[in-house]
Amino acid sequence: MASPAAPADLGAMPAPAAAATRDIMMWTNETKQDTKIKFHDVPLGYSLEDIKHADHLGMFWFFNNGEGWLTLKNKRLFRLPDYAVRGQELGPESPDDLPVMQPDELRKVLASGEFPSYEEVHALWLAAQQRMALSKRAAGGSSDTIAT
Repeated sequence: MASPAAPADLGAMPAPAAAATRDIMMWTNETKQDTKIKFHDVPLGYSLEDIKHADHLGMFWFFNNGEGWLTLKNKRLFRLPDYAVRGQELGPESPDDLPVMQPDELRKVLASGEFPSYEEVHALWLAAQQRMALSKRAAGGSSDTIAT
């Protein structure tokens, strides 16, 4: 009688491939206890700094297939989660109508001087947030107050 085959050497098995994308999360409250997905399936080639910079500069585009994307210079960057698209008016364009901006292309665009630096645009965003908070307090906390 033949002896049973020896089990395969598990150490020789290739390791599973690392994920080529990641979801980008955001805080949902001031205590930084709760998070939700801001962008889905962002390729690993994009640095967190580039993602944050593009987030301040880009425009959301809602496509005819129900997808929403952050776009910059008529190119898709990062796909929005479904909850961010619900209730939005969808445009006539297909996502295939706009190419995807690759990480190296985004870095060149951000470094070109065409747009403010991350520090500049983030400071403008913080100032706008502060004006909104002051306007809400002055209006008695109304959430529909727009800061000027």
